[in-house]
Amino acid sequence: MESGGIRKDFFNLYTYATWSAFSKNVGVDPKQLPDLVAEVAFDEIQKELNLVENEPGALLKRLAQYFHDVGFADITATPTGENVFLYETVGIGSAQAAEKLREEGSVTPGISMRITWAGVRKQCHMKVVTKSLPADPTTPEKGRSQWTLVPI
Repeated sequence: MESGGIRKDFFNLYTYATWSAFSKNVGVDPKQLPDLVAEVAFDEIQKELNLVENEPGALLKRLAQYFHDVGFADITATPTGENVFLYETVGIGSAQAAEKLREEGSVTPGISMRITWAGVRKQCHMKVVTKSLPADPTTPEKGRSQWTLVPI
């Protein structure tokens, strides 16, 4: 990941998606807002990158590369079975904000995760079922979860 921080175009894309989703969904349960924002953000990323991947592994890899390129996070999605992936993250750009929101009992954005879920729904017609995994003692800064993709 670049040491220069998050690219302004990604930050602006996500800011747009956030406020667009908020303005279109006043009165919506706040727990739904992060997924609504992610849908808008994915649509913008899809246009920017001309995403056509509809195979889960290829889409996860392309989105992981995007999040790396914009300076948001280093992400790997390693296949461990049919439509099952070990999803690992390092250096999430919103980690401090998410921790503060968690401490306040608020909904956390899960930016890269939720945008990727939106992409999997739209491109692959699948939903992601996640299972948190314990940290690897050799890399405790790395977030880890198992993603199982199921048809919708």
